[in-house]
Amino acid sequence: MSTTNDQWYFTIFNEASDAIVIMDDKGMLTDVNTSICHMLGYTRAEMLSMNIADLIEPGQLAVDPIAYEPVLGGKHILRERRLQAKDGSVLEVEVNVKRVSENMIVAIGRDITRLRQTEAELRKMNHAVGERVKELSCLYRASKLANTPGKPIEDILQELTDIIPDSYQYPEITRARITYNGARFLSEDFSESPWRQRAAIQVNGQTAGFVEVFYVREMPPAEEGPFVREERFLIDSIAEVVGTSAERNNAEALVKEQSEIFQAIIENTKESIYLISPEYKLLRYNNIAAKKMLATRNLVLQPGADFRDYLFPEQTEMFHSMFQDSLNGIFREEELCAATETGDEYWFLSRTSPVFDSRQRLIGVRLLSESIDDRKRAEAILKESEEKFRSIVEQSLVGIYIIQNGMLVYVNPGFEKIFGYSKSQLLRKQTLEGIVHPDDLDVVQEIYNTRVEKGKAKQQYVFRALRSDGKVLAVEVIVSFIMLNGQPAVIGTLVDITDRTEEEHRINHAVLDAQERERLQIGMELHDNVQQILTASGLYLDMAKTHFEDKRLLSEIIGNLGKQNVQAIDALRRLSHQLAPLIESGTVLREKIDWLIQSLKLEESMNVSVHVDEFEQPLNDDIQLQFYRILQEQLSNTLKYAAASQVAITVRQNEDGVLLQVKDNGKGFTVGGRKGGGIGLENIRRRAQALGGRAEIITSPGNGCELNVLVPARLLSRDT
Repeated sequence: MSTTNDQWYFTIFNEASDAIVIMDDKGMLTDVNTSICHMLGYTRAEMLSMNIADLIEPGQLAVDPIAYEPVLGGKHILRERRLQAKDGSVLEVEVNVKRVSENMIVAIGRDITRLRQTEAELRKMNHAVGERVKELSCLYRASKLANTPGKPIEDILQELTDIIPDSYQYPEITRARITYNGARFLSEDFSESPWRQRAAIQVNGQTAGFVEVFYVREMPPAEEGPFVREERFLIDSIAEVVGTSAERNNAEALVKEQSEIFQAIIENTKESIYLISPEYKLLRYNNIAAKKMLATRNLVLQPGADFRDYLFPEQTEMFHSMFQDSLNGIFREEELCAATETGDEYWFLSRTSPVFDSRQRLIGVRLLSESIDDRKRAEAILKESEEKFRSIVEQSLVGIYIIQNGMLVYVNPGFEKIFGYSKSQLLRKQTLEGIVHPDDLDVVQEIYNTRVEKGKAKQQYVFRALRSDGKVLAVEVIVSFIMLNGQPAVIGTLVDITDRTEEEHRINHAVLDAQERERLQIGMELHDNVQQILTASGLYLDMAKTHFEDKRLLSEIIGNLGKQNVQAIDALRRLSHQLAPLIESGTVLREKIDWLIQSLKLEESMNVSVHVDEFEQPLNDDIQLQFYRILQEQLSNTLKYAAASQVAITVRQNEDGVLLQVKDNGKGFTVGGRKGGGIGLENIRRRAQALGGRAEIITSPGNGCELNVLVPARLLSRDT
């Protein structure tokens, strides 16, 4: 190699952003670049006296020692390792290891420590959000259960013990017990343990029992033993819901007990019932009404009294409106709030309706009044919990969204920042079509439909998205199925991984370039050196014919050796073309395709047709090389698996770019379901991406296979 080339390769090696080390077959470092020295804090001189094992974190090395044999056997290794720097810190590194000669190994590493830390933080954040959702769901279900009209308190408490374990952070080891008035209600497989959380059930100011949660196995410490702060709030809220439900059930039992002495109109009711004449005179009332009036206004009801004297002052105007409407035959219902004599806030639901006698003559207005304090308190608790959850979501750096009926119904500020839209531009206006790249829309739409229609659990995947300014983003999302307002929806968290994806594409392209340069070099060596040596050997053997006495036998032997020499030359030439098809730069793409068909002996097993357009400007070497490698991969797959009788190869130019198409009439397959085919197809896609294009496979069992690789027109004039 020339001095100029030596300097050029040295500059690339030493200034590469990735860490690069060269070692012998025992792991001793023979050369390192600047990046690895900076990464680990060693000088180059220090590292050249070290073994690669000295750089690996001892704990990992003990359980996962270095295996040189696969690499020395020719295997290309791509894995992650923990490296220990000179100062003792540990780095997560993605390592690409390959043998480059009989006793030389090259390892290329990339620091992914920050990436792994970010992924861990994201998982932690998603877990926290999921835990809060579980807690809110438990409170909602508990509140709904406790407010089910007519449901016995025993049934409520038993169902609550079945609900509680799933709302805690370790549901599989969580057990629940509720004690109430001496009765015990247990969750499935209940057992006690030292790790307990407890909350008292207060009914009318007295402790009537307890809600208890146990972990049957010791777990890591948190704010309250193994329990987190939010779980304390959860169990206290559940105890309050139970107490409120018990109070309501007690009130219902009292009303039921007294209902036998009431007339038919007021039997089996928990409401305060009043019958008022058009002149506002109090005609009839039930016991509940008398008790409520005494409790809230400290007044005793008297038949014949003016009902307006019993009204809460702040609700007088609303009552007159409802009363007059009902005198005119209108039914009214309002939720009202007033202050009791003790200053406490008192919520009640009031309904007014006209009352007629048997002759349909108006005799007055019926007023039904019901306390809704319990429901309002439960709503306040739920609202507070929702506000806490919203605070977490709104301050999150990741994008969080909810899609329902194909429309965005919620986005957080992180989502707005990623996509460059305001909330007003997104909510109820933006669909998947507006933010997902057209090439990925079908996949994303299918995942969304699967979540909604089948209610499947969470899924993590990556797709390309579109910002408001048209920029293409790579985003990673985790989606889950939820029910929102009684309808199915999908909630997701989204992270912009564009920078990471672009870096991976750049590295993939660089690796492919390095592989091709290596193959080209090997091909040149075989072509220029080995062939000449074998040719000279043939000449020397010919000369040997005149130096032995048995000329006939000697001539025959030398002739055979000459033939073998020719065969060796041909074989080496074929190997040279396989390793570096662009050695003969004057060969056009059509000739390379023909040579490939001949080398694979494709025409011995099927009919092959080839069409290559005449291009105004020849395709650059980069495109020709990748097309050749893609064809080599696809035709090999066709030969091995397709059982085809015909294959058509087409290279043509259209307004979108250059299209390479390979189509056979073989047995086809299910994409992703054929053993051994996944790597080949992935290589094809990766080569297409390296060109800035895309690869598409169209196939199904019994319908052959069609491969389309499109390179965009904007890339055709790019230099190699």
